[in-house]
Amino acid sequence: MRFSSPSLAIASLVAAVSLFPGCKKPVARSAPPPVPVRTAQVIQRNVPITRDGVGVVQPLHSVAILSQVEGVLTHVHFKEGDDVEAGALLVTLDQRPFKTALLAAQAQLAEARANSEKAAADLDRYAKLHDKKAISDSDFSQYSAVATGAEASVAVQQAAVATAKLNLDYTEIRAPIAGRTGRLTFREGSLVRPNDATQPLLTINQLAPIGVSFSLPEADLGPVQRSLKKGPVTVRATVPSDDNRALSGELDYIDNTVGLTTGTIALRAKFKNDDGALWPGQFVNITLKLDELVDALVVPGTAVVDGQQGSQIFVVRPDKTIEVRHINPGILDGNDIVIDGAKPGETVVIDGQLRLMAGSKVSIRPPEETATSTAPVAPAKKKTAQSSKP
Repeated sequence: MRFSSPSLAIASLVAAVSLFPGCKKPVARSAPPPVPVRTAQVIQRNVPITRDGVGVVQPLHSVAILSQVEGVLTHVHFKEGDDVEAGALLVTLDQRPFKTALLAAQAQLAEARANSEKAAADLDRYAKLHDKKAISDSDFSQYSAVATGAEASVAVQQAAVATAKLNLDYTEIRAPIAGRTGRLTFREGSLVRPNDATQPLLTINQLAPIGVSFSLPEADLGPVQRSLKKGPVTVRATVPSDDNRALSGELDYIDNTVGLTTGTIALRAKFKNDDGALWPGQFVNITLKLDELVDALVVPGTAVVDGQQGSQIFVVRPDKTIEVRHINPGILDGNDIVIDGAKPGETVVIDGQLRLMAGSKVSIRPPEETATSTAPVAPAKKKTAQSSKP
């Protein structure tokens, strides 16, 4: 067969190839399977604005007990580590020398009073004679001076008696504040020296209420002062060994200067500590509440990831496709973070973002997947005892 033109020949060749049984049509590719992800809802709630730090627990009042007089310790009226009230008797020194000194001072006072009474009587008698010009002015002046001296001697002896009584009272050493007693340095029979600051008898620490000292950067001074003007500033303390338990207190002190070398400001919070959860010298984590964001949009912190254009979140549309949304992350609140560019109730991806892009299809996994198999477990076979052969 002959063709009149090349185009007719090419068309006939194409038709022949299409009818050849070995040729197949191309197969269309199937859509990729949905990406499994975990999700969470965008929540709208109030978020506190806080500052975190590390504090050390310190007693609000701590007193080192010293003796005011020298004496031998005879009695101990408490056990080390006891809680005592203000005015409680702690130790007693040997009172015998001080009782003797008091008796001597009282005797001298009695003698001075007798001399004063005699001098006053003499002055009264000689005053009458002086009025009658029976004695000279110089003699009368002498009797007047003797009476005045005797009266002054009485005052001196009265002061000596008061001092002796005070020293006797000092032999009973009492607690000046309520608190927890420490270790007693001396024992019965030991000689206690007066006002020895290098070796106090013991130390009493007030445990309830108690203080926590901490510091913040200088930049936080202004916000803290503004918060104090609005009212009490709440401070929360958690012990590292028990993060689930938070103790609430109030800021009660700001130092009057910023540290020149550290650039920080020292602060102190006061806690009731009725149960003794805080202990002097203990380190605790501090969270100070400055203000509160009202109706903030919050998502779990894992929902925010870094992209080429900054922070972003993956929003799940109702048709289970992904929308990439760029946001500005805000402050942290525990495991959550404040964001913008979202609406309350929207669903965001919190796990599985690495395989996602705009328009990706997703399948939502349950919040927690367990590896426990639901297949029935076959009962264990009973072992039969084998008889031993001789």
